[in-house]
Amino acid sequence: MNTTRILKPAFGNVSHPETVPSSSETFLRDSEMFLRGTETFLRDSEMFLRGAERFLRDSEKFLSDSDMFLNESDLFLSPSEKFFRDTEMFLSDSKAICSDSKVLFESSNAILKGSKELFRGSKALFGGSQTLFKGSKALFGDCKVLFRGSKAICKDSQTFVSLSQTFVEGSQTFVEDSQKFVRDSQTFVRSLQTFARGLQKFVEDSQTFVEDSQMSVEGSQMSVKSPPANGKRIAVLGAGESGTGAAVLAKAKGFDVFVSDASGIKPEYKEMLDARHIRWEEGGHSEAEILSACEIIKSPGIPNTAPLIKKAMERRIPVISEIEFAGRYTNSTMICITGSNGKTTTTRLTYHILQQAGLDVGLAGNVGASLALQVAESPHACYVVELSSFQLDNMYDFRAHIAILLNITPDHLDRYEYKMQNYVESKFRILRNQTPEDAFIYWNDDPVIAAEVALRHPAATCYPFAETRKDGVKGYTENKQLVIDTINGLFIMEQDLLALTGTHNLYNSLASGIAAKITDIQDEKIRASLSDFSGVEHRLEKVARVRGVDYINDSKATNVNSCWYALKSMNTPVVLILGGTDKGNDYAEIEELVAQKVRALIFLGLDNSKLHAFFDGKVPLIEDACSMEEAVSTAYRLSEKGDTVLLSPCCASFDLFANYEDRGKQFKTCVRNL
Repeated sequence: MNTTRILKPAFGNVSHPETVPSSSETFLRDSEMFLRGTETFLRDSEMFLRGAERFLRDSEKFLSDSDMFLNESDLFLSPSEKFFRDTEMFLSDSKAICSDSKVLFESSNAILKGSKELFRGSKALFGGSQTLFKGSKALFGDCKVLFRGSKAICKDSQTFVSLSQTFVEGSQTFVEDSQKFVRDSQTFVRSLQTFARGLQKFVEDSQTFVEDSQMSVEGSQMSVKSPPANGKRIAVLGAGESGTGAAVLAKAKGFDVFVSDASGIKPEYKEMLDARHIRWEEGGHSEAEILSACEIIKSPGIPNTAPLIKKAMERRIPVISEIEFAGRYTNSTMICITGSNGKTTTTRLTYHILQQAGLDVGLAGNVGASLALQVAESPHACYVVELSSFQLDNMYDFRAHIAILLNITPDHLDRYEYKMQNYVESKFRILRNQTPEDAFIYWNDDPVIAAEVALRHPAATCYPFAETRKDGVKGYTENKQLVIDTINGLFIMEQDLLALTGTHNLYNSLASGIAAKITDIQDEKIRASLSDFSGVEHRLEKVARVRGVDYINDSKATNVNSCWYALKSMNTPVVLILGGTDKGNDYAEIEELVAQKVRALIFLGLDNSKLHAFFDGKVPLIEDACSMEEAVSTAYRLSEKGDTVLLSPCCASFDLFANYEDRGKQFKTCVRNL
């Protein structure tokens, strides 16, 4: 509600603005009374002085008469001595009186002069008071004018506020209608897109059927080197798990497929490609062959800034991910998990719950087998898919029926022009194409996620989770119990029974539990699976205890925030092994925990200059290592009984290792060889 403040004059009666201000009148009356009192005092002083002058004259005459009397009374001196002495005493007293009278006269004179000065000052003050009174009258007149103007302004302001409120209400209604229109439009567009994909698939399947029929009638066989009759060619860049799986699915759908890997291809993937008559190359790219494709499926590890990808985009050749391609050929339920940290644990835990409950479920994405390969040769009714930001970047029409966003902290910024918002945009691509029938599960207390959700207004039904109960939160802990509230009912479990410990694992358990409850898994199945899950390799994995020192493998901590969670869970002095390929890391996030908990640092990498620049002088013991064997040997030497040696590198592994799995396995081997 808007409130208009009306300013009142500083004095006077607002109801009767013509009345003279009372404080000025009182002052003037008091001044006039003071002046009259001063005049009376001056008149009385003058009369007193005149009386004093007469007394002095009479006294002088008396003295003169007394002298004459003395002269005439010489004959009577003897008889009159006593009288004479008495007279002398009288004269002496009279002189004293005269002297006092003179002093009184002089004092009265001074008082008279002061009174005259005071009178003149009072007259000046009275003149000033008259001037002030005139000014006050003029000011009061101005105040009356201002008051009238203020009343007019108030009326205009009230009218303006009323009109503004009407405008705001109209604007809100317009915005709400616009938002509804946008949502309806998005739903309509998605429906059209789904229809178009279905129509396209029908046409492609029809073409494939006709071509296969023609080939059967003619008795001809397709050469591995020749494209199919429909002339559609797909190039796959990267022949790892993702690329090989995409090639197998593309071949199964009748495309001419060419696989190209700039490095070497593992033997098992070569066998898969050869068994399905898929052409491939390694050790380089044949640009002409690749750029003649109608579509390119690229490995997540290849950035969009790669020269070959830029050339493809310049020629308007679509570049997509394996997940996007696989999504075209399945109607299975997709439970997709992303986040800067915890996504592998949450993915495997969700898969574990669904699998133990008896669902036909596949594990895909960053973990498990290729989604495209499963869709092609071993399809499931449901998939649990771990998605990195790299995979999300080239997904356009793929739809996650249940999307989980665990957290967003700085990671891979070297891939995103060192702009955090670019990375945030990538993570939020998991919401693309969701409808109100879908679910969006996210960490309510992540400030980045909370800000983006407030801006985006997701179309899916939202299921935020947090450590404690708050308004709107669907998963939380209360009274040492895990509480999950979904459309399928309420799930409650004792927190002490969770297999995974630590705050970060509490969030992972909440996210997986909400997904399972939305999927309508029975409560006892969820409870059992959350209680017996064994964890994830390379994530806070206990390796061994040697000479009273615990060795923990957290090789999957490829960013600073992952290391923060690992250090947070440590309750003993730590010898911390850091290092690898820096991704634009800001180590300030772990600075306080390192100061509190770390006894010694070991930098494992080819270039440790950034680590030294940040940590030198902050930890008593810092040493470098160029291999895992050297790092573990140094940790053994620096640690003391009761310590923990923690491999939590904060960095990618590609400078000294094939991947984080290779790094973790080497760590475990070296520890077991101590």
